[in-house]
Amino acid sequence: FYRKIREVISYHLALEADEVFDGQVELDESYFGGHRKGKRGRGAAGKMAVFWVLKRQG
Repeated sequence: FYRKIREVISYHLALEADEVFDGQVELDESYFGGHRKGKRGRGAAGKMAVFWVLKRQG
C-alpha cells in the first residue's frame, strides 16, 4: 500500500519538476538538535537534517 502511494507521489512530482524548478533555485541544509559535549568536528549524531529549496526570481 505505502509503496503504491510513494510511486504515485513520485510520478506527480516528476511531472511538476520541470515547472517548479525552472530558472534559478537555491538549495540549503541545516542540522538541528543534539549536543556537542566537547567533541570536535562536524558530527551529526543525534541531529536532524533539514533541506529546503527556494525558487529565485526568473
